[in-house]
Formats: sequence, C-alpha cells, structure tokens
Amino acid sequence: GDWRCEQLAGKKVREKWSKADREKDTECQLRFRLEDGSCIQATFHPREPVLRLFEFVRQATDDALPVPRLLTPPPVRTLESDDSTTLYAAGIVQSGVINLRWSDGVKRGREVAS
Repeated sequence: GDWRCEQLAGKKVREKWSKADREKDTECQLRFRLEDGSCIQATFHPREPVLRLFEFVRQATDDALPVPRLLTPPPVRTLESDDSTTLYAAGIVQSGVINLRWSDGVKRGREVAS
C-alpha cells in the first residue's frame, strides 16, 4: 500500500513525491478511437510532445485525408497539431483514449487505418 498521507505532507514534500512519480512513468499507452468506435493503439514516452500524436495519426491513417481533430476524454479539449507541450504537461499520462474527428463531416472507421 501507499504509506504517504498527502493531506498531512507539506507542499515541498508533495512536489518531491510528484516529481518522483513522474520519473517512474516511462510510457504512455494511448488508444485513438475512430468515429466508428474502432481503435488504433500506440505507446509514447510521457516526455514526447503532443505534436507527435498527430504524426502518429498521419502515419496510421490514409494520407489523403484531412488532418483530424484530436479530442481528449472529458473534460474535452482539442489538442493542437503544433503543440510542443509534453504529453505529461498536457495531462495525457499512463493510458487514455483520444477521439479522432474529421472536419469534413464524413464518419470514418477502420477502413482509414493502414
């Protein structure tokens, strides 16, 4: 069990624990949900930039398609394709689902995954 009592620890101690926890995270397992509910999956390092997600999606789907919007689970945020923020700083850690939405209104699924 976790012996730490976050409520009793001071701010400096909590920050130290948080940093130690971040350093233990060595991978971020993400599923990209296509509009038909099917998924493609990839593993990233938490220090990789958000823009790496867009690079992966472009490689994993048909290049002829427009770049989809990448949406986080609730609270929903739209990720930006030029964002150099790390996955960790963006709050995308350990595992999660990113929803893909294309702006042209055409629903796409497994057929676009290469």
